[in-house]
Amino acid sequence: MNNHFKFVVAGNSHLAESFADGLMDAGLKCLGAISLCLKLRPTNSPGLSSWASQAFVEYYEVENINSPEFIGLAGAIRADFLVVEWPELLQTQTIDLFPMGAIGSHPSQIPWGRGRHPLHWQIAMGYSETTISFFRLSSKVDAGPLLLQLPISIRDNETVLTLLEKVRQFTFRGGQEIGAKLIENGSFVEIPQEKSRGSVWRKRNLEDVEIDCRMTRNSISRLVRSVVPPYLGAKLVTDTGSFIVTKADPTDFTNWEFQQIGSLLEINKDSIVIRVDDGPIRLFLDGGDVETLRGCSFVMPPSFYKNLRQTPNQVRD
Repeated sequence: MNNHFKFVVAGNSHLAESFADGLMDAGLKCLGAISLCLKLRPTNSPGLSSWASQAFVEYYEVENINSPEFIGLAGAIRADFLVVEWPELLQTQTIDLFPMGAIGSHPSQIPWGRGRHPLHWQIAMGYSETTISFFRLSSKVDAGPLLLQLPISIRDNETVLTLLEKVRQFTFRGGQEIGAKLIENGSFVEIPQEKSRGSVWRKRNLEDVEIDCRMTRNSISRLVRSVVPPYLGAKLVTDTGSFIVTKADPTDFTNWEFQQIGSLLEINKDSIVIRVDDGPIRLFLDGGDVETLRGCSFVMPPSFYKNLRQTPNQVRD
């Protein structure tokens, strides 16, 4: 039985590092670390250079994981399998470069929640639990057979950053368990996905993070926590411009029930209190001059301002 399985890790984030750390802790050997070149890497993705140096692993950068450049690199390294945390789908010919294929992870209970931005969506939609799913990669989105699933709780005040740290810790643990099973069995232990079930979530866009005063306080708070900096942050669109909302706290205010939805109840140096669907909420603002709001009596839904710029006469009528 082979107790010396060798792998290469391809990724741009700390999750890739944790997965590789778990596998190595189980006794597997890492032969190399690969990241996107800096000019193509997302701004919040550090790459694996520092980790590779500390782990005494060779480090490489590529522009495309499905390119001839990567094919040549994989042929030179000669690993048993590839560990992947990558922002694009691997093609079949890339996966087939490795005798044991490629494995990855996804923070949802797949087949449910396949696709983009699962942690952001789950916080914004009010999930109380998620799952880190480990699976064999195929050329389709998060569709390969499962290797392991570990549940992770989502607290009421969870932000995407605190949840990401939990996922990182469970990714290490998953690497340990998968590595141990691989050494014990000599191959990956697979559980087929139920292809007739599941869902695929789309990539979030800028309109998905806009605060609408018709939302409840709880839904606004979840939305803000799902995209706290260094992510882009939630956005409040007003008559005087847009503001980044870094924090949202339900608060008390006298006679809010008699105010129109969207009414500005209080304006401070770095925050405002606004009446939304079910009560007052304090929004902490960044990226604009809060004082400009003193001339506003209330905030309309984001679509109002978009329509105002496009067809001002129709909207004003």
